[in-house]
Amino acid sequence: MDDLGGDPLEEMHEWILQPFLPIFRKLAPLDQGRKYTLEDYLYAEEFHYTVEVVEETLVPVYLGHSKRTKLLFFGACLPSITYFDYSMFPVYHPSEIQVSIDADSTSLPGFPQKVFIHGRSKPSFLKIIFAGGARVALKELMAYSKIYIANFDATVLTSRLDGLVHDDEGTTIGLLLSYINRPGFTLEFNGGHHPKYSESRQKWFNQISHTLQHLHAHNIVWGDAKPGNVLLDPNGDAYVVDFGGGYTPGCVEKEMAGTIAGDLQGLESIRRYLFE
Repeated sequence: MDDLGGDPLEEMHEWILQPFLPIFRKLAPLDQGRKYTLEDYLYAEEFHYTVEVVEETLVPVYLGHSKRTKLLFFGACLPSITYFDYSMFPVYHPSEIQVSIDADSTSLPGFPQKVFIHGRSKPSFLKIIFAGGARVALKELMAYSKIYIANFDATVLTSRLDGLVHDDEGTTIGLLLSYINRPGFTLEFNGGHHPKYSESRQKWFNQISHTLQHLHAHNIVWGDAKPGNVLLDPNGDAYVVDFGGGYTPGCVEKEMAGTIAGDLQGLESIRRYLFE
């Protein structure tokens, strides 16, 4: 291992994984002609190995494999509540959700995000719900139900809910949202305050303000209002995303989190980020 300041744990992982690479290539090559689904991802067969040192060489040792069982940390049971009608959104089985893979991919993505609902040509963004995430998921569903009922026009730039994914037990695996751009292409990550975006800043701020005004008119709270929750689409338009709640220090005060006043405080932090 080198002494140039790299992460020792990451270097150790890479060192241990080296003798496993031929096994990975043999056991799990992707068939580029096949359409992989979310079911393939969730119920993948597992092969178990350990590693031993034989004559100062790392040697993989096969322990066995397990049958297809769902990954335990995915999915939550959402409660039945009288003030929310789940039937307003379509529900899909994991087998109906195709996972998008690149032509040069050698494995399925660690967390599938760009997916296609069976029969649709437009992609959706899969927001996976993890075990224990029912409260946050329900908060998002409430916001998306209000957005659906409001029937905003195209000038209100925010994500919409395309449907939900349920497994055979009725567990909610994830939310299918309108696909805006690849994850991470946010105002913050893209350096929206950089001088090269001087001609776009006012447009972005106007779009965010306009969207927030219409959301608030229908009592929809953004919540964690910050540059990192503004997604830029391929046309350079700014979309308000993530209605799971929470707050970010420096953008919204803790006492104001989850309120319209907190959203306006977050909007002011976005203005400062863009123009100061």
